[in-house]
Amino acid sequence: MHPDFVLRRLSLAFDFTARASLQAALGALGASVDLGSGEGRRAALGSALALASRAVSGLVGAAASSEWLTAAEAPQRFEALATSLRGRYVVETARNGVETPVSLAPPRADEGDGYLVVTLLVALDAPFAEGEFALTSRAAAPDLMRVLAVDGGEVVALEVIWSPTKEADRMSPDELRTHYPEVLRLDDVAAWPLCAEARA
Repeated sequence: MHPDFVLRRLSLAFDFTARASLQAALGALGASVDLGSGEGRRAALGSALALASRAVSGLVGAAASSEWLTAAEAPQRFEALATSLRGRYVVETARNGVETPVSLAPPRADEGDGYLVVTLLVALDAPFAEGEFALTSRAAAPDLMRVLAVDGGEVVALEVIWSPTKEADRMSPDELRTHYPEVLRLDDVAAWPLCAEARA
């Protein structure tokens, strides 16, 4: 059966050098975007990718995947994956620009300066999707972001998830490994393989 949509997920792990500035910028973006139209979703995707691209020097890990789906499969699969990704990190303090008041304990010594995971989950018209979707090194990250940004057709659905959302909430190395086991470390010398499903 010919696919109608492609569902692409890109998760990027950033270290402390990019964490706080990205948290603030994504929070501002989440409060201002319009996800009710294809044009608004494409603009929001472009803005999120631009923020990630500017912080690429702090990128330490990633996971990328691509699934080809029929119109009957796509809505349920998108929502299931979005729900799963939102639930990875226990404390969710903001979603789509809406703040949820929480009480955060002071950062612990073992949490260090903290990591940030930014996930872009995008559903696109399959006939217009382009390019290989795999990330093998930090140096290749801008190319992958460009592929995601320039895919033609409509951005049918978009979810931008970042964890943690608050500067005072720190994700430790152990928490990063536990909650995001598929996010593998990127190294410019020795690249790790990442998951990317090929089109059947």
